[in-house]
Amino acid sequence: MQFILLFIWFFVILFCNYLLKMLRNQYLFLIGGSGRNVGKTTFACMLIENLSKNNNVIGVKISNIKPDDTSFHGFHEKGIEGNYEIFEETGFGEKDSHRMLSAAASRSFFIRTTDSFVEEAFNNLLKQLGNDSLIVCESNSLRKFVIPKVFVMVGSEKESKKPGTKANFKKADFIVGAMDLEGFMEVVQDLV
Repeated sequence: MQFILLFIWFFVILFCNYLLKMLRNQYLFLIGGSGRNVGKTTFACMLIENLSKNNNVIGVKISNIKPDDTSFHGFHEKGIEGNYEIFEETGFGEKDSHRMLSAAASRSFFIRTTDSFVEEAFNNLLKQLGNDSLIVCESNSLRKFVIPKVFVMVGSEKESKKPGTKANFKKADFIVGAMDLEGFMEVVQDLV
């Protein structure tokens, strides 16, 4: 009998640790999508533009690089040095993280990481940032590790080609169609 109680207690402790780790991040607005070119960054920029009117907002783009996945992330001319790389964007251009700066993010970061280090990379960035800003982050893979204030999926579950992405549609607080600018604005207005 004692062994069974000890066994149950062990799993209760493990489960509680898991829940503590997954506590809702009240500063994080997370955006995922069914694939490339569905409007994730367009939605993120609309949200940043509206949230930044009354808040300090930081934009984050996470690319979870896996072998042979250029169809999901485009071509990356060089591999990752180490387990992950965090770049702070300072200029303006066409990259998603540049577009976040153009949309009024006070700062913008691009994280390149392998699957095993998504959580560590994001936590490292959070340590550098503190708790005085809202974060608008574009990433499907981060949802495995955090419970954001709001999780928006762009596109449709039917169009999703990545296995983990289909599960994210069930976790989403809002789902908006691909490049549905009117739908984007409705969701943004609900969130601001």
